[in-house]
Amino acid sequence: MFKNLTILCSITCLTLILAGCYSIAPATITDKETLHSAKTAYIVVNPKVIGSFQDLISADLASRGIKTQIGPISEKPDNVDIYVTYVAYHSWDMSRYLKSYTITIFDNKTNTMLAADNFRTGFWHDFANSTKVTSIMIDNMFN
Repeated sequence: MFKNLTILCSITCLTLILAGCYSIAPATITDKETLHSAKTAYIVVNPKVIGSFQDLISADLASRGIKTQIGPISEKPDNVDIYVTYVAYHSWDMSRYLKSYTITIFDNKTNTMLAADNFRTGFWHDFANSTKVTSIMIDNMFN
């Protein structure tokens, strides 16, 4: 009886730990051809977000050969192929951690969404690395 209870407790604890990990949904892609042909991008700064997510997105896109610019939506140039928006929320649990994060890529000519991906933590969470999460999400959109 004690052995069965120990096994059950172990399985329950493992399930809670695994359920607490973060998840990154499969990307939503509406126009892969336009997305993959992009050579220039504008990352729209979100002044309400804590951290330098715009720099993380810019670096990841640049590593794919996409020339990037960063600034407010009011200064978005007409001559870039795509523009990128993001929203990130943090929470506190002994220290600040990334709770959720969404990246959306738009066609600059038509303002239609080309791709989006999002990250979420569960009730039990870890302290996700923003650089790694950004890279995974953009990989999901471009692959």
